[in-house]
Amino acid sequence: MKRLILLLTILLALAALCASPASATGTVTDTLTVKVGYWGMDTDAYVTVGSYHWSELEANLPLYYAAYSFYRAGTDGDYVTVIDSAYGFSIADLISYAGIYAGDVQSLQFYTQDQTVGYFTSFTYGELFGTTRYYFEDLAAHIHPVCDEEGNLVSWDADEAWNYCSVVQPMLALEDNWAQYEIGTEHTAPDFSSLGTGNRFRLLFGQSYPTETRTNQTAKYTHTVYVTLSGAPTLGELPPLDGTIGAHSVTAAVTVGNDALAQALASILNITSSDDSVLRITNVTVTPDPDYSDLVTVEIEYEILKEGEAYLSAAVGSQVFASTQPVSVKPNEPEPTQPKPTDEQSTQAPVEPTAAQSEAPDAAPPAVSEQTKEDKGEPVQRLAAQAIVLDAATAAKLQAPPEQQPQEGVTRLTLPEPEPSALGAYTALGAAILVLLGALGSLLYYKKER
Repeated sequence: MKRLILLLTILLALAALCASPASATGTVTDTLTVKVGYWGMDTDAYVTVGSYHWSELEANLPLYYAAYSFYRAGTDGDYVTVIDSAYGFSIADLISYAGIYAGDVQSLQFYTQDQTVGYFTSFTYGELFGTTRYYFEDLAAHIHPVCDEEGNLVSWDADEAWNYCSVVQPMLALEDNWAQYEIGTEHTAPDFSSLGTGNRFRLLFGQSYPTETRTNQTAKYTHTVYVTLSGAPTLGELPPLDGTIGAHSVTAAVTVGNDALAQALASILNITSSDDSVLRITNVTVTPDPDYSDLVTVEIEYEILKEGEAYLSAAVGSQVFASTQPVSVKPNEPEPTQPKPTDEQSTQAPVEPTAAQSEAPDAAPPAVSEQTKEDKGEPVQRLAAQAIVLDAATAAKLQAPPEQQPQEGVTRLTLPEPEPSALGAYTALGAAILVLLGALGSLLYYKKER
């Protein structure tokens, strides 16, 4: 029984020893991914710029050795110092290699293998690049305790450390060697002879002052860096929306701060209508510009449905970066139509004037009684009273005073007397000439007889 228990103990120990290397191998990553997006976007919507094997980064990025100092609280409450000797590349070079302009960076989030939910640590651009960071040489020897009169520790004095510092750049280490020292330890120094890859890719960034405590942000096992860009895409001049009911489209240029974002704009761009019942978006087409990598053309197809007011908004994630002017939709005005003739007007045939009427326009047409038409078998057309529109001259002629009061319900029409015409004058002259000729003839005849 004792032998069996001993055998089981040995097997468990061997299993633990075998599991440790496998666990370490599973934690360390060989690939580093860089993603980019704008503030307000969900991390799921961030666009992958590239995934790089460590060998690719080692072959294409400038690599260097650097030491980083840290100041941290020990397990017993006392402070200790750390020197991490590292070999790797600067984060600024990584961002440039990924095609991201550092001036557009707002913040960086580092995701690690040992944290499954969310990022392990995050820095603003100003914290990581805008602050001068240092390596304090032999920091443990240059920090001294400050005690009160009773010998109680009050604080630590690290002013002396400023005489032994050098500027360092934020790094992701391919290999590193982490060493810890108690306060007061002298002659501590970097050791680049014992580097290992067990913490790849490890974030190192230095200290802004000797007693700054940010050791908990030195992320190891980093597998993804999320780069959040400041600002937002820029929408070019957008023509006014057409407010007439029906289908329309509008086109505009959008400038994006990263090539990868420009290529993926179709998946992250969100065009919405303020009122879908008035203005409904039917399609959005995003076309990269063939000449400019950061420029795309966006065509928005929409439909005006009814009377009202609506506008379009463009956003990436929850961040709205552009809106159109509201369009007011009014009902279409009906086209003017010509008045249709009444049944009585449409059935009334035009009457051709007779030759006598053409020669004597002032003469009244002969009246034909309805009874006469009925006797001849002709159809009798009984018309309703119609208004007669006269010009000013004719109206003046018809305004002669009536001879007697017209009967009630009877309209008396007085026609003007015909004016003497030239034909009448010529007729009278001809008659006078004939009379004179007759008289002259009679006189001659009378004298001859005499």
